[in-house]
Formats: sequence, structure tokens, C-alpha cells
Amino acid sequence: MRAMKQTLNLMLSALGLKLAPWMAPLAAALLALLFLPLYRVNFRTKQARKRMVRAGAARPEQRDALTAEALGLVTGNPMGLIVVAEEALNRGMRPVAEEAVRQLAETGKRRPELRRLQRQLSDERPTTAEAEAAAIEHLLESGMREKARERLQRARERFPGAEALAEIDVDEGRGD
Repeated sequence: MRAMKQTLNLMLSALGLKLAPWMAPLAAALLALLFLPLYRVNFRTKQARKRMVRAGAARPEQRDALTAEALGLVTGNPMGLIVVAEEALNRGMRPVAEEAVRQLAETGKRRPELRRLQRQLSDERPTTAEAEAAAIEHLLESGMREKARERLQRARERFPGAEALAEIDVDEGRGD
């Protein structure tokens, strides 16, 4: 604390200002007051996450109350709504995730995260092996080989023995 005070006095004296001894506690109190809203938002987000974790293990009648509490804690807070939506998706609580995403859309903030969550909720995966093969080919044409390789592996697990998927070679044309 003493070293911090000396450093602050040195910096202020370089600017031609002198810090009176009673000003240090006042400056600390003002800084704490300034950061109080951020602390409060982060605290409420952490509490909402804890409620979602408890809701994942709770009985159905308790789950609704816990998820409602979690959403209530983060109403109007974009980061908190993202946390609740992600936790809900991880725990298979799709209606809660949809409500959090709806509230997030109303804030008009955090658009990239909103789009990502909307994509996760839309679940627009191809329903046939041929459609999946076309999507993988599109990834390859875009130069996204790693993503295509991962998607091809998942597709082969989902559609075992599909000829359209067997014909795809993600390593083709690499020149190794």
C-alpha cells in the first residue's frame, strides 16, 4: 500500500500536483463506487450460472423455478443471457435457451453471439447423406479442410455406409 502511494505521489508530482494524505482513501472509495455496477452485473451472472447448474440436476418441479430465477437475474444483461442460453443448451433445456436468446435479441447487443446461439437452436442439419455430402463439398471449395474433415467424420457416423460420403476425400489436392 505504501509503495502504491509513493508511486502515485511520484506520478502526480511529475504532473505538478501534490496528493494530500486524506485524498488516497477518497480516491479508493470513488474507484470502488465506480466499479460497483460492473461487480453487481458479474455477481448476478455468476448466480444465474449456479442456478442453471442446479436446475440441470434438479427435479422437474424445481427446475422451472430455478430457470425462472436464473433468467430473472440476467434480464437486460447481454452477457448474462448468453451464459444462461449456453448453460441451457449444454443441459438440454431448449425452451430456456430459446427464451434467453429471445431476450438477448431484444437487447440488440452481442450480435455475433446471438447469431451463433440462433444457429445452434435452429438445428438445420441436412437430413440425408447426399445433402450432407453437398455441404461438405461446399466447405472444401471454401478451403475449410479441417472443418470439412470433422463434418465428414460426424456424417459418416450418422449415415454409416452412405455412398455419397464414401466418395469424398478431404485430403485430395493437398500435394503431400
